[in-house]
Amino acid sequence: MEKFGKLKKIFAITLLLAVSLKPSYYLAEIVYYELNIDYIIETYCVNKDKPELQCNGKCHLAKQLQVSPSTNEESKNSNTSAILGVFYPLFFQTSFQYTLDSKPFFVEKKMNWAINTTYKFLLDKSDFKPPTVTI
Repeated sequence: MEKFGKLKKIFAITLLLAVSLKPSYYLAEIVYYELNIDYIIETYCVNKDKPELQCNGKCHLAKQLQVSPSTNEESKNSNTSAILGVFYPLFFQTSFQYTLDSKPFFVEKKMNWAINTTYKFLLDKSDFKPPTVTI
């Protein structure tokens, strides 16, 4: 049982790393931009001739963060096949539809609405006396 607990931890850590890689890449690009803003403005800024835009190298940062779509059809097909290969089911089970017979659950009761006239109710009021207080 300890073996499965260890496998669960490894799987959870791997899944966490896979999910957090892309956001951490974006975070690293932003940190690099903030730390080297002067160098980026001097070397990569496209809008040096328009200082009123106050770009400050943000155009370069936007290019770095932008996901460029690949134009090569062959690489698109290989990416698609790689993605489909990842999600290929290892185990497939057909689903079964179960229906329950409603007869055992819902039993129809015959309602007898005839008034029973043999029942007699006699009220004996002698047992119900109010309490008396003696002073």
